[in-house]
Amino acid sequence: MAVLALPTISFSAGRDGSTSPDEKKQFFETFVANCWEQAKSEEEKSGCPDLAIDACLEKYPSTQGQVACLGAGHDFWNESMESALKELRGKHSTEEVAALENSQKAWREYADSRIAFKEKLFEGKGTMYQPWIANSKMKVTKERALELEQYVAEYSSE
Repeated sequence: MAVLALPTISFSAGRDGSTSPDEKKQFFETFVANCWEQAKSEEEKSGCPDLAIDACLEKYPSTQGQVACLGAGHDFWNESMESALKELRGKHSTEEVAALENSQKAWREYADSRIAFKEKLFEGKGTMYQPWIANSKMKVTKERALELEQYVAEYSSE
């Protein structure tokens, strides 16, 4: 992947140096949009959300900053997943959509139980587990979004 020359994105901080979760989400979304504009290939474009997470985590290294950055990443992948689901629902038969809905329901149960286990595992052990849980939520959603996007790319033309 070629190195993209991304513009510096700055936001004002509060008196204590903190910024709101919305500001971190805006940072993430602006970074992704700028990266997509500069990407010269689909491969480069596909790396933009991960680059945005890295940049956000570097800019906001506190525990709450990390949680907010990873939350923005989770929101991005959740929106991607919902978009792929919508597209799949619109292009497939009733039986295929029913199978998709069953698959999505089972995935949600899996994802929820996976996160619940990790939360229980670290319950009462301080705050540093919070970014780890936020990262886990983002990653499991990203995996599902990419899987569904692959289905859209491969099977929607049939």
